[in-house]
Amino acid sequence: MAEILDRRGNPALGRWLRRVRSVELQKDRESFRRALIRLGSFLAYEIAAGLESRAATVTTPLGQAGVVELAQPPVLATALRAGLPFLDGMLDVFPDADVMFFGAARAEGNGPAEDLSMDVKLDYEALVPCHGRDVIFADPMVATGSTVVDIHNVMTARHLTPRRFIVAGLVGFSGAVERIEAAVPSAEIWFVTCDEELNERGYIVPGLGDAGDLCYGEKLEGDA
Repeated sequence: MAEILDRRGNPALGRWLRRVRSVELQKDRESFRRALIRLGSFLAYEIAAGLESRAATVTTPLGQAGVVELAQPPVLATALRAGLPFLDGMLDVFPDADVMFFGAARAEGNGPAEDLSMDVKLDYEALVPCHGRDVIFADPMVATGSTVVDIHNVMTARHLTPRRFIVAGLVGFSGAVERIEAAVPSAEIWFVTCDEELNERGYIVPGLGDAGDLCYGEKLEGDA
């Protein structure tokens, strides 16, 4: 089961989803990145409500006030390069978070298998200590769930066992939820929005296209 923000009926999301989905509006690269940042912040804000908190007291100029704050900042993670603006939005909500980076790219030319498994090339990782901490993996497009599963496998192989493993996606494919939950039963899944179709190349339909290319320009053919 995934938490999907735009099914809650909050119209504030619509403005920003329109900017990333519209084939005309997404041509403005700066606007597209800013929308990813804003949507990352929206999602992080919602996720934060369920993280462990603690009560604290602060002194104001006129007295004292109680506040509720995170007991410990989460660890954020993302895959280069499409995840960077989405991650930046989450860092606005979790400014003290440690961050892990992964170089991950799908093997072009091969569509997903019947079980949605898909070859993913992982060629870079920058890990941080996260044993017993909440890890939030920020991924704008969760199509097959293969990147999520492979990155969790990397963490497991390095004996990094988070207290909670939270998948935070901008656009998800409904079929990926079952795949992730089967491979990582403890995973908690959050999407800003969720689509019901995947094409033969493994792209979400209607989706929004290639988020990395829209943020930073088209890759050379064959590059990750």
